[in-house]
Amino acid sequence: MTDQEVQDYYEQQYVSVYRARYEDDIPLFEQEVLLSGGQTYYIPEGYRRIKHIVMALPDADAASAQIAAIYQALDAGESFESQMQRYSYDTSVPPEDAGYLLHADSQLWDEAFLSAALALEKPGTYRSRWSHRQAFTSSCTRRTNRPARWR
Repeated sequence: MTDQEVQDYYEQQYVSVYRARYEDDIPLFEQEVLLSGGQTYYIPEGYRRIKHIVMALPDADAASAQIAAIYQALDAGESFESQMQRYSYDTSVPPEDAGYLLHADSQLWDEAFLSAALALEKPGTYRSRWSHRQAFTSSCTRRTNRPARWR
């Protein structure tokens, strides 16, 4: 059996089944895969991977100082993941993970956060834009258009 035959079999038996189910139904994908933890071998086109740092700070001044320190570290060449590990209260996605999946049609995220995350134009960019209930968030984007077989 050739590599191409293996790839074709995989595509036909696994990827195409999930593509047919989720390609045009983002809410169904989010319900069955992202919320319920279902298995998939396909991620619909248009999803991005987002990493963020969530900090619970007492006031805007403290947040500004902490965000400035994070940007200084990032500008000095430290990784976003190292800053996540050091400062983020969100432990549901470890820094070594690929991040959360977001889509322009997503119904899982706060509208302001989704808008800020989708405004990041290039993978690896970051900025601080979104705050909600004293949680200040910086976002880092990773785009993905490949099937989820890597999961």
